[in-house]
Amino acid sequence: MKKNKLLKYLQKERIRNLHLINSLIIKEVKNIYEFNNSYLIEYVKGKYSIYGNDKNSINKLLQDIPSGKYSFSSVEDWIYDILEKRGDIIWNQKIYRFHLPDNIYMPNVKNKVINLTKDNIDIVNNTWPFKSETSINYIGERMQKGPSSLIMINNEPAAWGMLHNNGAIGFLYTQTKYRRKGYAKDILIDLSQKVRESNNIPFLYTVAENINSINLSRKLSFTEDGIYYWTGLKF
Repeated sequence: MKKNKLLKYLQKERIRNLHLINSLIIKEVKNIYEFNNSYLIEYVKGKYSIYGNDKNSINKLLQDIPSGKYSFSSVEDWIYDILEKRGDIIWNQKIYRFHLPDNIYMPNVKNKVINLTKDNIDIVNNTWPFKSETSINYIGERMQKGPSSLIMINNEPAAWGMLHNNGAIGFLYTQTKYRRKGYAKDILIDLSQKVRESNNIPFLYTVAENINSINLSRKLSFTEDGIYYWTGLKF
């Protein structure tokens, strides 16, 4: 199936499909499989997104995947239940998603915000909970290709954030000694404004345990969309 055709279809439910729309635009897509308006999107080998509206169609798409290990991103909770029944879960991460409605006014930042640079790659990588052997390259790519925000205090990075390759606001972090001073709020405001300037909708994911991030999102009137999963499994 042509990518542009799928993008047009997904735009009918833009809020629901924010991550899929951005992933199709930003990432390299290897294959798109379709059955009865359900879609399995393959990026690099073994990495997928999946979309659909009924269990039978999702099961049909999954039954054609060869045996092996796979990872799925941004999986809606009801589809995750199907994956869990069809394969052996190797790992999973429960995530809450929030988006910022168009009618919500964002206040001005109170601190000076600049862009992250290559000089900040190491500190962003070392403080990221999902640091891996390849994460430093991913972080460098995201700094180069997407908007970012950084607050410096006393010539030291105090708080920062940038966008993931599915368009979600992420990497939000404040150094311990600079917390509870409103820096994270300014970073989220600044990134949201930059996303809006590109005619996109600001959205983010936060792990269920990150109460501070959830509270900050709600404080800035982000709307909670539901539960999603990142998961790896073996068919």
